[in-house]
Amino acid sequence: MNGETALAIIKKTTEDYKKISDEFIATRIKPWPLFNYFKKYVKDADKVLDAGCGTGRLIEIFKGTNVEYSGFDTSESSIVFSQKTYNSFLTIPPVFVVKDMVDFPWPVENESFDIIFMIAVFHHIPSAGLRQEVLREAQRVLKPGGKLIMTNWDLRSIWAVKKFWPEILRTFFPRSNLDRGDFFTPWKLKKIPLNPPLVKGEIKGDLKREERIFRFYHSFSLREIKKEIRQSGLTILENYYTVSGERSNFLFSRNILTIAQK
Repeated sequence: MNGETALAIIKKTTEDYKKISDEFIATRIKPWPLFNYFKKYVKDADKVLDAGCGTGRLIEIFKGTNVEYSGFDTSESSIVFSQKTYNSFLTIPPVFVVKDMVDFPWPVENESFDIIFMIAVFHHIPSAGLRQEVLREAQRVLKPGGKLIMTNWDLRSIWAVKKFWPEILRTFFPRSNLDRGDFFTPWKLKKIPLNPPLVKGEIKGDLKREERIFRFYHSFSLREIKKEIRQSGLTILENYYTVSGERSNFLFSRNILTIAQK
C-alpha cells in the first residue's frame, strides 16, 4: 500500500469513529474479561500508557493502585467520556489526550513508561510501514525492560468469518490499492432524529434508518505479528490466540494476545 492510500484510510478511520462515537462508546463502557489477565504484568506505581485508549475502561483494572496512567485516542468524544468517568478513579489523576497514533512523535519523553497497552487498535493501522513506525515509537517511550501488551481481533476465526464473511473473503483477493489482509467491516449506525415529528403520539417508522459505516481492519496471523514486532527491535515474550486470556486455536479464538519487551 502506498503512503497516500494509507493516509487516506487514517483520515477515513478518524471520521468513521466520529460518526459512530455515541453508539461505539455505549458498547465499550465495561472492561472485557480479558483485561483481568493483564493485572499480573502491572506493578504498583508503574507508569502506563494506553495508546488508542477509547473510553479509558482499561483503567478499571488499576483501581486501588498507585499506577500513573496516561491515555490518548483520536476520538474526542471518547476522551471527553474518559475524563468525566475516570478523572478521580486513581490515587494519581489520569491523563487523557486527544491524539492520533500515527501523528508522530507521541507527546511523551523517551523511556518514560513501564507498560504500553494497544487494545484492539493496532489492526486499524494501514500498511506495514505505518505499523512499523508505531511500534518503533512504542519502543522509544518504553523504559528498558518495559513491555508492550497488544491485542488484535482474530479475524480468521469462526465467529469473525460468520459475522464478516463477505468482507473477509475479499482479504484473499485484495483490491490493487490494499494489502493482503486488509478489509472494511460494517458498523450499522442507527440514525434517529433528536426531535422527530410525532404521528398520533408515535414516531414515524420510516424515520429510523441505518447507515453502514465501513471501518478499516487488517487481519493478522501470528507469524505476521511476530515478524512486525521483531523488525521494530522489540522481543516477543508471548504471542497466541486467546479467549479471555486462555490459549485457543485460531478457529475458536477471539483475539491474538501479544506481549513484547524492550
